Amino acid sequence: MKMIFRFLYILAFMLLMTACGCSKKDTPLQARRDNIDVPFDTAVNDFVLDDTISFLKMLRGRNMVVQQIPHYGEATVFCNAEGTEYFVARINYGGYKGQYDAFWVMDSSVFRNDVAALRLPVRNFLSSRGARIGADASFLESYTSGMNKQILGDTLVYFFSEPSYPYYCEYIFVRNNLIRYSFNYLDP
Repeated sequence: MKMIFRFLYILAFMLLMTACGCSKKDTPLQARRDNIDVPFDTAVNDFVLDDTISFLKMLRGRNMVVQQIPHYGEATVFCNAEGTEYFVARINYGGYKGQYDAFWVMDSSVFRNDVAALRLPVRNFLSSRGARIGADASFLESYTSGMNKQILGDTLVYFFSEPSYPYYCEYIFVRNNLIRYSFNYLDP
């Protein structure tokens, strides 16, 4: 009888470790990400895609207003201290409260919605890979090999979309100045 309990205890422990993700093996999604040469921008000023804790830390108790915004969905809107840049974070519909799965950052002349914005004491919205409004395309040079490029007159668009990986990013330059960038996780 003691042997059966020991066996069940070991089996339960192994199942618990497997369920908790304590295994060293990469998931298929992680393995695909490691083999794709893309920028993987996932944060803006320490706000991280799908990371509730990052929003709680950055906002320090301030309430986030969630609004229905045309072309963006249910989102929270932030602006910089001067009101010259906007950061839109879309709610992750299948996630936890305060979890966002899509980010857009743009110049105030591009964002034309009459919505309430939470003003943050920052000068610029800076992505984890160095994107900021007004930057030239040189910050992308080191990791554009896996991205698509589209030129329309004086507008240059770099974007990444891979059917095997649920991530999308886009950087829009007009006359070599970044006016908008976005990135998000796509529903598989």
